[in-house]
Amino acid sequence: MNDLIKHIVRWLFLVLLQIGIFNNIELAGLFNPFVYVFAILVFPLGMPRSLLLILAFITGLTIDIFSNTGGLHAAASTLLAFIRPWWVGITIPRTNYDELQNIRIKDIEFGQFITYTVLLVGVHHLTLFWGESMSWSDFWLITGKTIINTLLTVVLVVAFRYFDFSSSKTA
Repeated sequence: MNDLIKHIVRWLFLVLLQIGIFNNIELAGLFNPFVYVFAILVFPLGMPRSLLLILAFITGLTIDIFSNTGGLHAAASTLLAFIRPWWVGITIPRTNYDELQNIRIKDIEFGQFITYTVLLVGVHHLTLFWGESMSWSDFWLITGKTIINTLLTVVLVVAFRYFDFSSSKTA
């Protein structure tokens, strides 16, 4: 029950942080980190796929409602959740994720966490920015925004992961 409360509080905190602060940070129309994806990235590995998809959709839809983005975040978040189990199987050794319920820095190598995070955040952002543009004529703009925001979001996700890891140390 304690883990469930932790996930709910983390989800609520990240969604409120995204809506209240990060949605208002848009420098030159290019820099806009989407920290709410951290909640989807660290949902328990043992979570049923259908529940993961539903929670990712609800997370994205919540951001859409407050951002007036017409379903873009819901689509991008759902795609992230859809490919997440496949990507976990590639980036985290089978012996680790059979035993893990949560992705934690102390349980997997830092490089594995970065690899896991970069692709998923990149796919999320590419989906989001392409959906926003709906035109391949903006290919370089979409690519640039995806790369810049993926790097920015990954840095923040790693910072949140470190904070999350630090606060859950046991004696």
